[in-house]
Amino acid sequence: MQSKGNAPTAAQEAWRETVRRVGCIATGADLAEPIEPGMVEIHHCLGASAVRDKVAVGHWYILPLHWRLHNIASDHPVNITNDKTRFTQAYGSEKALFMAMIYGFVMAGIALPFEVDVLNAIGRERT
Repeated sequence: MQSKGNAPTAAQEAWRETVRRVGCIATGADLAEPIEPGMVEIHHCLGASAVRDKVAVGHWYILPLHWRLHNIASDHPVNITNDKTRFTQAYGSEKALFMAMIYGFVMAGIALPFEVDVLNAIGRERT
């Protein structure tokens, strides 16, 4: 799905698939059903076209979430799309989840596909 004329680059698409393979970053579990590839959706924390400090972060600042925690059609009580406050209370801020995921990649020796200015811009974003 493309959003508002802001199609991801090949590198951003590859990043999205790397992130998707993490599984649900919020639960680390399966919400009572096995996580299969189609069950993990990508959440753009600030929107796909987000720019912070003149740095395009939208397609980089993403989280993998179980579809029940992301999809607008889900009736899960802490669905981030329907109630970000309740999601944050249950699982922590989007920034904290993202930075934990990044830390995991770095500790596993997985190279990040973006420059440090992207992390700096995200890090300065208020939670």
